[in-house]
Amino acid sequence: MRILKDFYGLAVLAACMAFAAGYYLSVPGELARFVPFLAYAPTPEDTTHARFGICGHGPRVNCIVDGDTVYVRGDKIRLSDINTPELFSPQCRREAELAARAQKRLQELMNQGPIKLQSGVGRDRDVYGRKLRKITHKGRSVGDYLVAEGLAHKWRGHKQSWCS
Repeated sequence: MRILKDFYGLAVLAACMAFAAGYYLSVPGELARFVPFLAYAPTPEDTTHARFGICGHGPRVNCIVDGDTVYVRGDKIRLSDINTPELFSPQCRREAELAARAQKRLQELMNQGPIKLQSGVGRDRDVYGRKLRKITHKGRSVGDYLVAEGLAHKWRGHKQSWCS
């Protein structure tokens, strides 16, 4: 009888552990917090196909903040290869106009099909905690499109003025 009780207790414990493991495997990053050696290693590229809107109030899952910041599957991403005009604190009218155009154009580019997020060689995050990623579509950086259209500067380690 005692063996049966021990077996029953172990079966209940195993079922609870299986449920917990299934839950944490379904929530990205959660398993790594509790069982780091079971977590999968991140890949240098991550491909996604989603519909991107403009970020508003409420949860931010797949949306565009401004010309160089997006949310992809809930992660806040800063495009690492460009800098665009400031949408929320422009220094002049020209910057405000370019910022609105850059945000809209980035939304169009992100909605043109599958995109890849590529980690850089340097830091993984910026000073604000955003993930630094290069985002490509069909092998070309979406930042390159914005630069070519005059809506972004190549990132060279410092911001350039949009008001001169």
